[in-house]
Amino acid sequence: WARHAYNMSSIFRVVLLSCSSSVDNLVVGLALGAQGDAIFTQRLNAVVSLVNASGAALSACLGAALGSIAPTLAGLLASAVFLSLAAGEALSAYRDEASPLTDLARKGDAWQLAVPMTLNNLAGGVAGGLAHLGAVNMGIAAFVASFTLMDLGRRLGALAQTLQRRRADPRLLAAAAFAILGITPLAGLFHDAFRERRRLRTA
Repeated sequence: WARHAYNMSSIFRVVLLSCSSSVDNLVVGLALGAQGDAIFTQRLNAVVSLVNASGAALSACLGAALGSIAPTLAGLLASAVFLSLAAGEALSAYRDEASPLTDLARKGDAWQLAVPMTLNNLAGGVAGGLAHLGAVNMGIAAFVASFTLMDLGRRLGALAQTLQRRRADPRLLAAAAFAILGITPLAGLFHDAFRERRRLRTA
């Protein structure tokens, strides 16, 4: 019974880590689905998910060796990339230019689209490696979570634009979503730093 409970706990942690580190796939799917044209393909989704899964599996292998600082570094890098993507989308809306994100999708440049989206999976993979959850498990779960969430985002984005009488600018929606993804890790780091500083003061 104890072993069964441990396995269930491990599965839950693998799924939770994979889903939380694939939220950016949901956001990208929303942005692409909101465009209203056929720029999203299952091939694009599969390539992005495969790169995400490879990143999660490789970083899980390195997790124990790199130590607990690695998820923090990967999170900071992911935060910088998401804020950069947010700025790019907002700037394209301000200048009334094509979205950089949808430009990549429209060109079928899945590899260029996949690389920045893999950073969150690197952080999740390292965390999984530190918890000894297994590289294969993290890779498989990352692929399923990435593929599913991006397709779900695409469907929700298309549905939202269909239901709206006045179509919202998907570039601004993507910019807001990417900004939230970029700010959230920074807020967590500041909170942890503040808590540690307060602990040292009271020690």
